Amino acid sequence: MSTSLQRNTIADQPRADELRPEALQAVRTIHDGVKSWVPESEYTLTENAAEFPVLFGRCTLSVSPLNIDTYDGFRLSERIEARTVLSYVIDDFEKPFFRLANTYATTGAVLRCPETENAVIVSGINVFRQDVEALHGFYVPTLLWSSLVQSFSVQHALRETFGTDLLGEKSDQIGMPGCDEPSYWQPEDFASAEEMLRDNGIYSNASETGLTAEFPWEAGAVSAIAGDQTSLLQLNSEVTHPTAGNGLAFRLVLPVSAEETDLPVLADTLNELEIAGVDVPPAFGAWAYLPPLNSVAYTGFWLNCMYQPGTVANIAAWCKIRSKVARQVIGNRN
Repeated sequence: MSTSLQRNTIADQPRADELRPEALQAVRTIHDGVKSWVPESEYTLTENAAEFPVLFGRCTLSVSPLNIDTYDGFRLSERIEARTVLSYVIDDFEKPFFRLANTYATTGAVLRCPETENAVIVSGINVFRQDVEALHGFYVPTLLWSSLVQSFSVQHALRETFGTDLLGEKSDQIGMPGCDEPSYWQPEDFASAEEMLRDNGIYSNASETGLTAEFPWEAGAVSAIAGDQTSLLQLNSEVTHPTAGNGLAFRLVLPVSAEETDLPVLADTLNELEIAGVDVPPAFGAWAYLPPLNSVAYTGFWLNCMYQPGTVANIAAWCKIRSKVARQVIGNRN
C-alpha cells in the first residue's frame, strides 16, 4: 500500500471534528482494558480520549481526525496516539537523558514535544479507513499495552544514570503478564515474515529465535555481503529487556556514521518526524543513537503481553517503509 500522501480537497471531505464510530470505539475499548490496571478515581474518559496514570507520568490515549487521501485512493482517516507526559522530575532532564532512554525503548520515543516543550513518550498509528478489522483486532491491543509499558525505557535510563529508578521497594513489584516467561515468539513467526520479505524482493534470513533483513539504501542494492549499502533489520526473541522482561527485541540500523552526520541530532529529527508526520509507519519504538555501532537505529521491545501472530511481519514491513523515509530525510539534510 502506498504511503505517498496528498491532502484531500474534494467537496465531501468530513469536518475536522467528525470521527468515525469505529475510531471512538477503539479508544473506549482501550480505556476499558486500562481500567483493570488503574484505580477508578485516577482515570478520566471523554468522547475521544482516555487519560490515566502510568509509570513516571500520565498517559493520554486519544484519537484525532486526519482525513487525508493517498495517491492510490486510500484514506487515512484518524490518528490514534498514546502520549505520556513525564513527571516534573524527569521533565527537568536534558536531551542526553532522553537519548539514553531511547536506546532502551520499548514501544515509544522519549523526546521534548516541539509544541509544548514537555518531556513525553509517544506511540501512535495513522489509521486507514478500510482497516477496521486491523484496528480492533491488532492495533487496539497493541496501543493498550504500548500505553502501559512505554515508560520502562525511562526506568532503566534512571537506573543507569543515577543508580536508582526512584521507585524504591515498588520497583521489584512492577511487571506485566508473561514478563518472566520465555519469549512467546516462535520459529513460525520468523519463518512467515521471512517468506513475506523474500516475496517482496528483500534479502532476509530467519532462525528459530530471530530474523535479519536488509533494505536497499541505494538503487539496485541487495545485501552488504555484496558490497551494497543497506539498512539492517534484526529481530531477536532471546534478548531480555533490563526492566521490561522477556519478549521480542528489534532494531533497524541505518548505514550512516558520525563522519557523515551528527547522529544524535539525526535521531532527534527522526523521532520528531514520527510523532508529527503523516507519511510515516506505525510508531512503536524509538530512533536512538548507538555509540557502539557508530550509527542510528530504530529500536523497540515488544513484551510477551503484546504477542499476536503476525507481529514480526508487521514490524518488518513498517521498518522497510521507515528505512525509505529515513533515507529521504538524510538526503534532504545533506
